[in-house]
Amino acid sequence: MGNTDHLYVIYSESEFTSEGDGAGGFWSVEDGWGPLKTATRFSREEMAVYKLPFCPALDAVWIPEAEIDVQKHENGSEDAHPLKWFAVTCIRQ
Repeated sequence: MGNTDHLYVIYSESEFTSEGDGAGGFWSVEDGWGPLKTATRFSREEMAVYKLPFCPALDAVWIPEAEIDVQKHENGSEDAHPLKWFAVTCIRQ
């Protein structure tokens, strides 16, 4: 989806921690919650029309892909941890 400038992913801390191995906090339009490598990337324009998916904790947020430590999250590293974001960084619908 979208071009490669300023791409965003959808992230849920509760989904991230519920997977046990810390690999499931990212949203894929095709596969649902899963690892970062399968997450759908959205442009700003797509963010304006795509609704955040449901998760029981209602904590899904838009995260700029450029701010994620991709290597840690794609490899399931023990150093990967839930992403913490302030309201200024999160873009909610």
